[in-house]
Amino acid sequence: MATPGTERQSKSGISILSLDAGGLRGISQLEILKHIMDKLAEDTDDDVPQTIKRPCEVFAMIGGTGTGGLIAILLVVLKMTASEALETFTDLVNEVFKDVDHNPIKQTEKLKQVIDDILAKRQVPLDAKLVPPAGTSPACRLCIFVVDKKNTAMLATCASQPIFSPAKVVKDYSNIEYISADLGLCNPVREIIEGAHNVFGDETTVVCTLSIGCGNPGVNIASDSSQATALVTFLKRIGLDGERKAQEIASQMEKLTLYHRLSVAYGMELSEDESWRKAEDISEHTRNYLSDEEVARAVNKCITTLKDEIGTTTLEQLRYLGGGEVLAPELFELTPNYVERRTPTEFLEKCLLDADGGIKPGSKRVIVTGMGGCGKTQLVRKFIEDHSDLFASVFFIDGSSKETIKRDLTEHVRSLGGAHSQKSFEESMKFLSLPTQGGERLLVIDNVDDPNLNISAFFPKWRRGSVIITSRNGSHGQLSPLSHLQLDVMSMNESIELLIRGSGGIQLSAQHREAASKVAEELGYLPIALVQAASYIFRTGCSADTYIPLLRTSRQRVLSDPATSQIDMRYTTAFAAFDASYSILPYKAQLALHLLSFFNRQKFPIDCIGFDAANGFSSDGYYLDRGEEYERGRDCLKEIFYSDGMWDPAEVESIVSSLRSHSLVGIIPTEITRLLQMHSLVHEWARLRVPGTEVLRFQDAAIRFSRSGHVTSMGEVAHK
Repeated sequence: MATPGTERQSKSGISILSLDAGGLRGISQLEILKHIMDKLAEDTDDDVPQTIKRPCEVFAMIGGTGTGGLIAILLVVLKMTASEALETFTDLVNEVFKDVDHNPIKQTEKLKQVIDDILAKRQVPLDAKLVPPAGTSPACRLCIFVVDKKNTAMLATCASQPIFSPAKVVKDYSNIEYISADLGLCNPVREIIEGAHNVFGDETTVVCTLSIGCGNPGVNIASDSSQATALVTFLKRIGLDGERKAQEIASQMEKLTLYHRLSVAYGMELSEDESWRKAEDISEHTRNYLSDEEVARAVNKCITTLKDEIGTTTLEQLRYLGGGEVLAPELFELTPNYVERRTPTEFLEKCLLDADGGIKPGSKRVIVTGMGGCGKTQLVRKFIEDHSDLFASVFFIDGSSKETIKRDLTEHVRSLGGAHSQKSFEESMKFLSLPTQGGERLLVIDNVDDPNLNISAFFPKWRRGSVIITSRNGSHGQLSPLSHLQLDVMSMNESIELLIRGSGGIQLSAQHREAASKVAEELGYLPIALVQAASYIFRTGCSADTYIPLLRTSRQRVLSDPATSQIDMRYTTAFAAFDASYSILPYKAQLALHLLSFFNRQKFPIDCIGFDAANGFSSDGYYLDRGEEYERGRDCLKEIFYSDGMWDPAEVESIVSSLRSHSLVGIIPTEITRLLQMHSLVHEWARLRVPGTEVLRFQDAAIRFSRSGHVTSMGEVAHK
């Protein structure tokens, strides 16, 4: 059974661990798992050593059959580390399997007592349920092949006949007996994939499927004896041979980087009488196996897969086909209403192309930055459409996070097929750095907005090639100052053309142009807002002339109306684009943004913040009654601009830097001070996003700031 739960949300996919049945040879499985978890902690990107993770923190589902199922319970339900599980399972083996009682009832009682001791040691009630109450789904799911929901399942996983008696459970006034599913289902990897599919759904991608066996049981030769016991032993050995199933699965998944099978090749052979073998011998054979060079490479590949967290095959594909063909990520489609933006287009071409229209030699890098919704992606997409024939290949990457960049880069390389189909992320980066025949590559990393992301780590080390970065973070321009395009809003003519095209107009009459120019001016010439307006006009049938009064009387409602029937728009409203930036701003930058919305959007003097900050924003140019609004305003200003209860000029610079890095504000330097400016829609959006219960607080803070800093409505400093 697979424990139920809500679908796990993960962009990078999930990992699955499958454990064969094998009795006391389960010690070998845990030695292998411990080795992997230890190396996973060693092979980190950070300089600081990391704590060894628990398997339940790495795998989204762990399952097994027979003793493999028992180990899965130790790892998932009791949340043991691999080392703890190895120690616990070894003690269980020594207690239960060393001197087997031929009476199944007594042998079962022995097993039950050991399990009870394990639960008591972990302070787990004997009647604890494996399936948690509704609404508390664990991060790691358990998949075992019994139906019982209580800890009797621990007994049932090991209830292999004839050594043990069936596990009995009273259910609906009936006695139900459960036995282990190890015979005939020794290697349950297919069934665990099915269980993961039931829990996580069709489209969840799989990063890693690790199947750990209990060792090769050796050659199984039919006995010449006609005795029934010899035949039973022969059939049982067949049932416990998980390697046959492993070979079958490997033949279907050999082209997939996600599938890994580890099982000791020699030293685990089953004896004819299934006699006891020492735990120390099993561990020794396993360590020898892990020291083999070929096995070490297989282990390293598995660890690389787990570290990369790149899922390209869905559970649906894995379930039916053993994995599908890896396809390159799709390229954003160019909108049909795209309007040529001459100046920024010429800038791109000048940076990447020579005077004859060919590609410039050497390694080239262009950084395109600007506020959300200003058309960065569409501009680059148009460049690709016009000049893709010059490049040997174009890789378009989602740069929203480290995980998406690694995933898309790897998928692009794997989609080339052949020897590239199993490359890891590191191998993919090395491949991209190699020279190509028939031209050079263009790598576009789009939407690199995370200020904590070191994007330069993802640049190929090539001598010939082009990289284009799009981002709201203007500081990325430092990566290539001479080829940094700071994309602004559209020109008046570009805005008019976009509005008329998008709203279905075909005649550029003087009347159309005049009405469209008023709409464009009202929306600050921001492309996403213009597309939104054009969509509204087209759907409602209103004219540009009637749109302006609607915008002025029902502004929030109209600006929140999404642009429908648009192709490949990341955001359907200007406010949604701003919200995306707001969600990753530091808290103090969010507060500062709300405060700024109560001032003139174009001339806010930054340096006047410190005029009275050291005095706690308490000075007045003239006498004012000091009621509760006075303290409320001061407290709000201190919360924004103070650090640890003290005035800290560096805090202001940090806030300004955060707002600039998301292109929510710009700076105009003057001889007296620096002035902040905001786009009209950003200014309005920031005010509308102030919670209703907080409006008075920010209003009081704005008044207190104006009085203590002596800021005029025009934003000029008049400090006395």
